[in-house]
Amino acid sequence: MQELRGAFNQMIDEVERLKSIVEGSVGKDVDDDELLTVPELASKLRVPESWVYAQTRRQDVNRIPHLRIGKYRRFRLDEVLAWLDRRAV
Repeated sequence: MQELRGAFNQMIDEVERLKSIVEGSVGKDVDDDELLTVPELASKLRVPESWVYAQTRRQDVNRIPHLRIGKYRRFRLDEVLAWLDRRAV
């Protein structure tokens, strides 16, 4: 009976550990160094994805800072926020 109680307590501890891992990963804010996709950036800025794509196609110095990885565009949130601050009227 004592062995069964010990095994049960170990299982409870493991479930609690896994629960804390899952809860810690849900709803995390984005790291400044994490690369965002177009939909993620559009959601954070509350603009349409088409606006983000249009800003990447600009040919002037005011183009949104981004990286191209093959056909994919990625963004660093801190760079985009600094870019927006420079453009503020």
